[in-house]
Amino acid sequence: SKPFCFICFYEEHRNQPTSMHNFEYIINKARPLMCCICELPSTRQCFGLRISTSSKYEISALIERSSNTSRVLSRDEFTDVIRTRIKLPMSRARVIAAYESCRGKGTAKSNNRILWTRFQRYVQSAEKECDGHYCTECWDNSHTSGSRLHHFFIGYKAMALVCVECQKAPAQKRCVECQDDFCCTCALAFHKRGKRSRHSL
Repeated sequence: SKPFCFICFYEEHRNQPTSMHNFEYIINKARPLMCCICELPSTRQCFGLRISTSSKYEISALIERSSNTSRVLSRDEFTDVIRTRIKLPMSRARVIAAYESCRGKGTAKSNNRILWTRFQRYVQSAEKECDGHYCTECWDNSHTSGSRLHHFFIGYKAMALVCVECQKAPAQKRCVECQDDFCCTCALAFHKRGKRSRHSL
């Protein structure tokens, strides 16, 4: 079985042999987005650490320029590069923890390329470390210090409509033909090909 809006169902099923197909209504049963801490209606979704494009480029450039044979950076040298060149929104304690984690053992201790490659993976995971929904009060309580201090969010109204596809994000687009509400990601994915690509969002 395949989901259709009414218009697409008619166009797809007006000819034989599909003209005899039946259909059933699909009702959006997604419950409103709730705070992951207190279970009250949420007003924002966290997207983790915001890393600028220029910071990502600098990390990639460091990987390219690093030698496989050069002396590995010390903790203080690493911290200095993060603060002055890459300019990441991380506390000193977190940078030091990242260094210890990325330096590793064995060959990594004498190889800056491996160090920066591991740090690139560390940064990518930091961008996705928090994707929960929060009410304003719980956001304020849980994002005022520590590793979550520099997280960013996108706000929405309490009891906002939920995307009919993923049921995990607030709906931001409405399809005129489908008469359904989608988040931006699902709206594009659901209307990428076929007759749906001609729908009005």
